[in-house]
Amino acid sequence: MSVPGSHYDQGAGLYPSDPKGVDSVSLRDLIVIAAARFPLMLAVAAAVLVIGAGYVLTRSTVYRADTTIIVEPQTSGLLAAESAARGRAETEMMMRNQVEILQSRPVLQRVAEELSLVKEGGDMDEMIDRLQRRTRIRFQEGSGVITIIARTPNAELSANIANELADAYLAVQSEYRQSLEQSTSEQLAVRVAELAEDVREAEEALNTFQVENDLTDVAGNQSLTGLQLADLNRELAAARSSLTAATAKVNQARQLRQSGASLETLSDVLASPLISQLRQRQTDLNREAAQLRERLGPNHPDVIEMAAEQRELRSSINQQIGRFIQQLQNDVDVAQARVSTLEEQLAGIQGTFEEQSEKRIQLRELERNVQTRQEIYLATLSRLGQSAPGNDGLAPDARILSAAVPPTAPASTSKLVLLAFMIPFGLAAGYGVALAIEILTGSGFRSDMAISRHLGVPVLATVPSLRELNKNRETAVLVMSRRVIDNPRSPHSAAIRDVAALLKRPTDGNRRVVAITSTLPSEGATALSLSAGRALAEDGRKTVLVDADVLHPTVPRPSELKHEGPSLGDYLEGKAALPSITIKDLASPLHIIANLREVMIDAATAAEGVAALMEKLAGEYDNVIVKAPPLLSGRRTGPIYKAADDILLSVRWELTPRDAIVSALHHLGEDRAKLEGVVLFDVDERRHEVYTHGLLTRGILPKGFLGRAS
Repeated sequence: MSVPGSHYDQGAGLYPSDPKGVDSVSLRDLIVIAAARFPLMLAVAAAVLVIGAGYVLTRSTVYRADTTIIVEPQTSGLLAAESAARGRAETEMMMRNQVEILQSRPVLQRVAEELSLVKEGGDMDEMIDRLQRRTRIRFQEGSGVITIIARTPNAELSANIANELADAYLAVQSEYRQSLEQSTSEQLAVRVAELAEDVREAEEALNTFQVENDLTDVAGNQSLTGLQLADLNRELAAARSSLTAATAKVNQARQLRQSGASLETLSDVLASPLISQLRQRQTDLNREAAQLRERLGPNHPDVIEMAAEQRELRSSINQQIGRFIQQLQNDVDVAQARVSTLEEQLAGIQGTFEEQSEKRIQLRELERNVQTRQEIYLATLSRLGQSAPGNDGLAPDARILSAAVPPTAPASTSKLVLLAFMIPFGLAAGYGVALAIEILTGSGFRSDMAISRHLGVPVLATVPSLRELNKNRETAVLVMSRRVIDNPRSPHSAAIRDVAALLKRPTDGNRRVVAITSTLPSEGATALSLSAGRALAEDGRKTVLVDADVLHPTVPRPSELKHEGPSLGDYLEGKAALPSITIKDLASPLHIIANLREVMIDAATAAEGVAALMEKLAGEYDNVIVKAPPLLSGRRTGPIYKAADDILLSVRWELTPRDAIVSALHHLGEDRAKLEGVVLFDVDERRHEVYTHGLLTRGILPKGFLGRAS
């Protein structure tokens, strides 16, 4: 496809910032993908169908038989406590263990022997392996139900294997429990004897400790020291009370004496019989003395004698009161001595009691030790009794719920149904593979219309792919460029000649300088430059091809040329003249200027030197084709693009990333370069036609159904 007309206007700011709409996927796109990858889909579907058919046709008919058993925990006997103590996790673990037993080789060997599955001279291990493949064991979580599934080509054999496997499992379990019970009983008998001796030793240690520390209890679980301590506390309290009362009486008497008051008012004095008699006698004498004084006068001898008797009586009373007060003081001393004695006794008993309290803590530990050993002994003795013959601890904990019966119909799906299912499955797999490849390889554009619509850049030509391009790069470039000469009528050569026709159009007089570049290496720019140059030279145009990528030259030198002279690098360094670096292409009249050695020159200087060379060559050749470095190579190449009349951008069909193309267009815009358009390179013609025109050209869908595909 060629697009004549003016240059694409880079200076007007028309480069897109992002290819719009290229990431959207519609039903139309999915259908177009199926059409574009239809051969691949058919190949994958055919492969799936062949593999599936081979599997289905070689697959034998299978009959399935199921036997259901239930595993119940022990409800009595030796293992009753263990079964009752199992939690949910332990129950599930127990069920998994039963499944492992059912799948074990000893159990399967019993099945093989009971059913005589191994013929004379046969291999038992091989038969066990076969049974493991033919049987499946399943259990329902949260229950004790186990299902044994047998699948064989024979209905009766499937039922026999499932039933015999259940019987073998029950037999193995019963034998195991009997052996376990016997071993456990023997161990328990030894353990009971050991525990009885432990109990005896613990009781002896308890009794010895009690006697040695005088910890024997009396009535009410109270020790003798405790009773003595209580009695002393009561006596001490009474003695202290008596001391307090006596001390109070003495203090009262002392206070009365110090104040000069009569001590006769004391209650204890008043209560004394002797003092009461003396006071009564004093009262009588006082009355008689008064009568006598009144009758005889104060100086009468009888009156005087009576006064002396009164004085003597008062003295007796005072003496008695003094002796009473002394008796009170004696009572205080006696009470104080009693209190001191009791306190000393109490301190001694208290120390003994505290020492015994510490001993009693040890005594309680010894008592708990005895009690614990007795409980362990009794529990072990009880378990020993439960393991005795005749108990139900030996009863199996599993039983058969339903036995297998020979199935009347095969369990496998019909072969015709499977084959019919393979067709849509194969097509779906093929489409999945096609879609995956489409996604993995879909970073670029697949149609020229998509480039024009999303980037606004015209597509000048689409160059079909060649199988030879799968070889190494230099060989592929030479093969492609030779195709223009050797087979000028091929679609590939026709596309190259379309590009050459565009390059013939003059821009200034009869001369034209065109730069051919790409976004990244290996995008077809080198092959396109060499092929177009040879096509122009064959048409009689004086053409020269300049490999402007001085640092990384890509234009291959034809193997038949043995050029030993200077090259472009020498010219740029000023060491050679222009005629000496021009190589004559032996396959065509094309002239080639390339760098054949490593040069010590930076990219910017090289670009300016190549730009000057382009101006000079424009005066000597009809067409100057410059193979420029990739736009995203990171090197400064602006002078080359400014010196060119037009620029062609080579884009690898389907593979050149879209964002890379956008970045390359921005680079050209910054250099104010004159982009002629894009050449789609290495195009799959059939798929390109589908992507560009949908399915209309194939007549599969009515016109207008899909519209234009991107």
